[in-house]
Amino acid sequence: MATAPKPCPRDANDGFLFDRDALVLEEGEKSIEMMDLSDYFADVSSYAKTRYKLKGGSSFILAQSDMGDADGYVSFIAFKTIFPEGTTTVNKYLNWTYNSNTNPMGEIMILTGKRVDSEVEDTIGWNLSYGGGITGGIIIENPHTDLVAEIEILIAR
Repeated sequence: MATAPKPCPRDANDGFLFDRDALVLEEGEKSIEMMDLSDYFADVSSYAKTRYKLKGGSSFILAQSDMGDADGYVSFIAFKTIFPEGTTTVNKYLNWTYNSNTNPMGEIMILTGKRVDSEVEDTIGWNLSYGGGITGGIIIENPHTDLVAEIEILIAR
């Protein structure tokens, strides 16, 4: 007789996670279903989650070519930024740069775009390849010199 499957234990850290077809944001005892992904993707074949502490005035390059397809593209990236308590609303942003375009990012930002057939000239998705003459990756910058921001990133292919 078959036994019932054991549920995977939840990550001890708060933040983003996939729960079946849903993207869920956990904060303490609260779980907030952010979006149902079943209409957006055929399948999430792989995903990775990482956290950074971004000191004031510093930046890093998000480059995870191992998560992308053969050309380094992913179809989903979610960012959740935690600012120190007492940070004014007007200062709750980081800058992100992709393909030489810089934009502000608030406390939560979700980038989606399913990669289409490679025969199409304009591919859709986010190129996270970087290095070896290949352009790609996303630069995340903390423009504030006086605060440290913690950022959690979830990438899916």
